[in-house]
Amino acid sequence: MRITKKGIVYSIAYSSDGKIAVSGSGNELCLWDMTTKTHITVLSGHTDTVRSVAFSPDGNTIASASNDKTVRLWNVSTQNEKAILNGHSERIQAVAFSPNGKMLVSGDMEGEVRLWDAKTGNAISLLTKHNSFVHSIAFSPDGKTILGGGNSLTTVLWDAKSGEIKTTFEKHIGTVFHAIFSPDGKTIASTGRDGVVLLWDLPNE
Repeated sequence: MRITKKGIVYSIAYSSDGKIAVSGSGNELCLWDMTTKTHITVLSGHTDTVRSVAFSPDGNTIASASNDKTVRLWNVSTQNEKAILNGHSERIQAVAFSPNGKMLVSGDMEGEVRLWDAKTGNAISLLTKHNSFVHSIAFSPDGKTILGGGNSLTTVLWDAKSGEIKTTFEKHIGTVFHAIFSPDGKTIASTGRDGVVLLWDLPNE
């Protein structure tokens, strides 16, 4: 089954129950019914390209990050905008929820990484700056660590509570496009422009 949307689609995410998907195309978000494979609605509000979308773990909220330098939160049931998160000074490329759904993290083109309260939309903290463009952002399964990959060949781990960098990994030759935790949180996989997938064992804490 092929579902088509005009324009470049930079990001797509499933709800936790797999019944709904959201995609970002242009300055809009599209909701899709995965049971019937039909389009549900369009969420409008961003004024520039949507680069990243994410569902909260409970499936009730969508977060979207855009070149308009905002993160926006959307109510899935009502399809209304809940909050606009301002603070980034550059285009935002990545957004992710914490495993418990209480926090949200976003990263931009200047290496700035911000932590937000996912319920209120209020800023919690500004993490120690990544040294380049942040392409990818993720929480560890226990929510204690944040992982980011960027243009500097570097994958960075931050302490989610203190905001300080815990460690960095520098083996890629070229931009790091994506980095993820394994389900048990003991390993990181990263991919980059060099066409290589690297696996990293995390030190025991």
